[in-house]
Amino acid sequence: MIPWLLVAEMMSKQDIKLSEMVKIRIEAYPSPGEINSQLDDPTAAIKRVLNHYKDDAITTVLASSLKTGALT
Repeated sequence: MIPWLLVAEMMSKQDIKLSEMVKIRIEAYPSPGEINSQLDDPTAAIKRVLNHYKDDAITTVLASSLKTGALT
């Protein structure tokens, strides 16, 4: 709730609409949108990601599935 009070205060002090504030932020930090890619071998890609982060992971159901061959 406090962040919205701060936004309301900014709008009041700057005499600006919320939509204008959002427009300024969007222009300052544009986003390319969602980027989708097709993988030739999604299972291999998942294995690479899991292998890369395995030392930091606690546990994953997906990792267990790969070990048992459920996704192959």
